[in-house]
Amino acid sequence: MLEFTEAKTQRMIETQMGHRDSSKLISHIESFKPKNVLEVGCGYGRNLLLFNPKIKITGIDFSPSMLKHAKNFCKNKKNINLIQMNIVDELDKFKDNSFDVVFTDTVLAHIPDKDIAKVIDEIKRIAKLRVIIKEADKRKRKLFQILFKKW
Repeated sequence: MLEFTEAKTQRMIETQMGHRDSSKLISHIESFKPKNVLEVGCGYGRNLLLFNPKIKITGIDFSPSMLKHAKNFCKNKKNINLIQMNIVDELDKFKDNSFDVVFTDTVLAHIPDKDIAKVIDEIKRIAKLRVIIKEADKRKRKLFQILFKKW
């Protein structure tokens, strides 16, 4: 997995890298009326702050540098919980159907190919209502979303 250094994290924050489309994504998630949401790979927390404060939000990320900034960004938000976690090996710490909605935003590109199916299976297991996976194909500069309905 790609490690985010303090300098790289700071550049992302300063340029609001990846901020485009965040409000649309959050509005879409909120349309399902979730009580609790998990963002897998929350980075420095740009998506977390956009949620309605009545929704309990958990953000996980493996990067200590990213989480340090996320904690600073979200310090006044009582509805946001941040956890350092390796998503390849530690999603099994959550019980089945732990979150109404689980989503990623340009995260799977940082996961080794051999682990992507495992991560998606775990995400589906811990989601109660919906899974939303938003990724960008940098080579083609296209954005795509994969929506899973809990069946």
